[in-house]
Amino acid sequence: MTDAQDDALLELLGLDAYHRYIERLADYIILHGDIQNHYATILRWYKEDTEI
Repeated sequence: MTDAQDDALLELLGLDAYHRYIERLADYIILHGDIQNHYATILRWYKEDTEI
């Protein structure tokens, strides 16, 4: 992730949620291997989690 992407996620999610998604990403990588785009994955998870 670039610094700009990291900053954008922090602004969008807030500190607590940001840390939760980073931990979720780390757990996912441990179980499934690395993914191509960390930023896009976290954004997708966030959108899925906040859909009504």
